[in-house]
Amino acid sequence: MQVYQVKYCSESPSKPTAICQNSENQPGSINLDWSEVTATVVELLSIFKQVVDINVSGKLECKTQTQDCAQFCDLHLPARNSILQIYDNGYEFQQGLEITPQSKQNKNTIRNNWNSLMKWVQQDLCQIKTWSDFQPFGKTVLDQIEVLNQIASHLQLFRREKTNWDSAFDLYSGIVFVKDVANKF
Repeated sequence: MQVYQVKYCSESPSKPTAICQNSENQPGSINLDWSEVTATVVELLSIFKQVVDINVSGKLECKTQTQDCAQFCDLHLPARNSILQIYDNGYEFQQGLEITPQSKQNKNTIRNNWNSLMKWVQQDLCQIKTWSDFQPFGKTVLDQIEVLNQIASHLQLFRREKTNWDSAFDLYSGIVFVKDVANKF
């Protein structure tokens, strides 16, 4: 299956268009009919950082902790054998479709813009199953290093160090994609 990173959306009178890029960073666009979307995967992924802390015995120790979270939404298009992946820090909210009106009272933070974008997406997909239970799955599969190392992640998160969480998310979304396709037949 092909995973496309959505940069922004524009809407014609009848169908939205996703301006995106493929795994080789080639730009393109996909004219989308909402009826093609069979499932969505919505999840937060942690962004980690290394910190130095003092342990209980008063000694310095390095440890990893969550610095922030990134929000993702995968739209599954099995008829095209494709996933449209939307990422909060990768989406260009100033381009294309006006999702959040500009005003002094409305602060256009990434979170507010993301919430408005997800509301826009969900209004046409309210009958579609949304999967959002990745965290328990991810915790159980993280120890499967051999499997996760074979999965090339499509996530375009800036990471100082590689983490298996990215491959685990791609595996999860891929399993949902295949399961949904199998249920159609």
